[in-house]
Amino acid sequence: SDAFMRKWWYGAWQAGVWVDGISQETCRDMPHNQMGLKGMTVTAEMAWNQGVDLYGEEKQRLADYMEFHAKILMGDPRPRGLCTIKKNNTRPTWEIGYNHLVNIKGMELPNSLRVIKRIRPTESRRHMWAWETLTHADVGKYLSTQPQNYTLTTNVNGQGTVERSPDARSYDPGATVTLTATPSNGMEFSHWSGGATGTDNPLTVTMNTNRTVNAFFTPALPAGIEKLSIIAAEASAEQNDDHLKEFSYDGNLETRWANDNTLDNNWIIFDLGEPAVVNVVKLMLNVGETRSYPLKVEVGQSTDNLAEVWSGDLPPAIGLNTIVVTEATGRYVKVSMTGPNSDGSNWFSIFQAEVWGKNQGTSILSPSNPSMQSVSFNQIKGGFTVTAPGASAKLEVFDLKGKLLFQKSGLFENSFIPVRQNGVYFLRLSQGDKQINQRLVIQN
Repeated sequence: SDAFMRKWWYGAWQAGVWVDGISQETCRDMPHNQMGLKGMTVTAEMAWNQGVDLYGEEKQRLADYMEFHAKILMGDPRPRGLCTIKKNNTRPTWEIGYNHLVNIKGMELPNSLRVIKRIRPTESRRHMWAWETLTHADVGKYLSTQPQNYTLTTNVNGQGTVERSPDARSYDPGATVTLTATPSNGMEFSHWSGGATGTDNPLTVTMNTNRTVNAFFTPALPAGIEKLSIIAAEASAEQNDDHLKEFSYDGNLETRWANDNTLDNNWIIFDLGEPAVVNVVKLMLNVGETRSYPLKVEVGQSTDNLAEVWSGDLPPAIGLNTIVVTEATGRYVKVSMTGPNSDGSNWFSIFQAEVWGKNQGTSILSPSNPSMQSVSFNQIKGGFTVTAPGASAKLEVFDLKGKLLFQKSGLFENSFIPVRQNGVYFLRLSQGDKQINQRLVIQN
């Protein structure tokens, strides 16, 4: 929403001054803004020393960021309409990014150099700003540019192995190495991360830098299951309006639900809209790439009649973490945190949840006629549309118990049918002695 964006950008979004280099915290204040610079450059520098070049892909954005804010710190005129800058203080955190972009990447950052000359030599301060002039001032000028051999490190997340061919302690520049991921019994290969990405298996990497490649394995999914629709959720608590329960299943990986950091409010219940066979729950948790969570999963036909189908510590994982549960049938899936997470806090927060299993089907309706497969139903905001080429037809809408809720006869050409209440519906479209049936989930 507009109000959310104004709040998130501290007024910059409202002003509409979008220029290269502006950041989300520019209009908050310069000290916090430079904490972001510190975090970016320290992370990129650690990765660089481990053979991963995070600077390379985003070097122009980082350079624009540094130059834009350097001019502000030096008192240069700001873009017309930009917010009033609060606490326009310089922090000793410019040497790392400047050294790499200028002395190693060969870029020019004249305004950043003005800031650096003003703050040199930097010392140690709180929030881990420490001795950047000593460790990084012009260091890149003296690094060797001679070709060197490169190392390849492989890590496994989950249960499986990674083989490399050829297998060597180091590789000549330009050499190619084939990585093959083999999952253990009951697991499947998911993806690569770090010095190589994607899902290809085997994967070929070119050794033009030191690389650390991570292979991810997840529990194998039972055969014949599909992703089920979540139509609603109920939660024990919501941290605030930025962390609502609906954000846990909206498909947006930028939003999340969060509890209130208490074990008394440690659960969320997902409504599938109708009973289904549940086999798998997938969760993308906040800080889930480094934090483990003690969890319990329950399934039932009602929220007050749930049976436990899995419990244990969910280990860290990047992206969706897969839980294969004991097969159960129910409409509701409850996920609870049973104790503090591995960081010792009671925060429980979900970016994205998915439930996988088998729908109960459309048994309340008779089978469809194959000759009517050109008929289409499409959900849109506020309801759904129907297209039925040819002659006049009859449309009927039923609830889960088979009760007729709506019927209409006539020609259907992308015709809109309003449905105000979320839920699962069964549609029947008849033309003479032919009919087609469709299960539809409405999520407005």
